[in-house]
Amino acid sequence: MRQLWAIVGRETGAFFKSAMAPVVLAGFLVAIGLFFANFLFGYSEMSLAALQSPRSGNFMNLAEG
Repeated sequence: MRQLWAIVGRETGAFFKSAMAPVVLAGFLVAIGLFFANFLFGYSEMSLAALQSPRSGNFMNLAEG
């Protein structure tokens, strides 16, 4: 098991010293940003629809979705 962690550590260090790490990190951040924006705009539309509804007694909550 110790040999496995030595290999993992060596490969991880080599990855972050290469030029590929910023590309992977940028792709990850773009994907997470798109997911967050999609969630935010979807919640905004649902919230606006709930406010315009005649039965707006059921208030939306982030925990309930």
